[in-house]
Amino acid sequence: MTTASLSEWQTRILLAEGLEGWTVRDSPDGYCWKGRKLLDVIPGDAALFLHEVAHALVPILHQGDQHHGWWGNTYTRLVRQYMRSM
Repeated sequence: MTTASLSEWQTRILLAEGLEGWTVRDSPDGYCWKGRKLLDVIPGDAALFLHEVAHALVPILHQGDQHHGWWGNTYTRLVRQYMRSM
């Protein structure tokens, strides 16, 4: 997948998941900055992008526990739904 088509794929997913106004930024690590509506992702890593989208969609239930069952179910749904369209 080219950089341009990956960017389009990411934008389609953000809009489909109700994350209008969110930005994706290339970074050496992955992180979801909820307050800034910013996802840091490793360039070309589609699974990490979906990992961070799951964080954007799911609230943190307890400090330090961002990978709870609700997040895991959301991430699994995103992978099943969107990895096929790559």
